Amino acid sequence: MKLIRQPEALALVRDHFSPLLFVARMDSPRTIQAMLMDESTGESLVLTGIPCGLSLSRAQVAGLISAIELDIAALRPGLLKRRQAGG
Repeated sequence: MKLIRQPEALALVRDHFSPLLFVARMDSPRTIQAMLMDESTGESLVLTGIPCGLSLSRAQVAGLISAIELDIAALRPGLLKRRQAGG
């Protein structure tokens, strides 16, 4: 199983959520903090404590995307609707 370095994995996540702005950074050795923002409305969401290693498999990237989508759906469902309309 080929692993993807975290910067490349987060670029895949960023592409998935386009046209929303997606920015992530490490907030502990094993978790990231992610911010998603609709630049047209200014609506944003910050998620913390998202499990993420320094290298991820494709399945782990898919799991990361799913976890973020579940949090968005629970906390700011309008962000997903705008992403689907724009993407």
